[in-house]
Amino acid sequence: MSAGSRLRTRFEDFLDKSCGLSLARERILEAATGHVLELGGETGANLALYPRTITSITSLVSSRRGQATIRRTARHLPFSVDRREGRLDAMPVKDEAYDTVVSTFALSRAIEPAEVLSEIRRVLRPGGRLLFIEHGQSGDPATARLQQRWAFLHRLLNGAQQPLRDLDELVTEAGFDLRHFEENLLERVPRGLSCLHEGIALAPTAS
Repeated sequence: MSAGSRLRTRFEDFLDKSCGLSLARERILEAATGHVLELGGETGANLALYPRTITSITSLVSSRRGQATIRRTARHLPFSVDRREGRLDAMPVKDEAYDTVVSTFALSRAIEPAEVLSEIRRVLRPGGRLLFIEHGQSGDPATARLQQRWAFLHRLLNGAQQPLRDLDELVTEAGFDLRHFEENLLERVPRGLSCLHEGIALAPTAS
């Protein structure tokens, strides 16, 4: 894992423990059902928060350290966790294989989020759920200006190319039915680094 990745992991751990990120995870993950594909779960922070009623998790992890973290965290869970390595824009999984896809910062860290959304739609079963927590551009003009001013620090600490603009529109344009979308600010961090977009969207049902 690179020095930049280690820094981002430590910052995300700080956000979980001290700033309310873990509460955002809980809000979104309670909607997970069935077979779950997890994107952006390198820290393992999601795993203990999933409902015990889900069937399984496939965690798509790119780094060896992330693979090891997932393996350790998954030891005592009541459902199976399969660790896989691969690209987000070419996921090594079958079409319509999952009931739920969870993205925690995978879209906002992607160079081409539209391509990742296309892959998510491919691997979701008709009517399946996309649950996401992402670094998004704030709808508040003052906060958005701070985000632009602190773009370098945002990339360094959050690992995002930039706070995603119009994420709700990106999800809708990818063919999803957006059922829930909200903006929240984390605590104890400057506004320019604290904006989260949380949402739930449904894949199209079979025609």
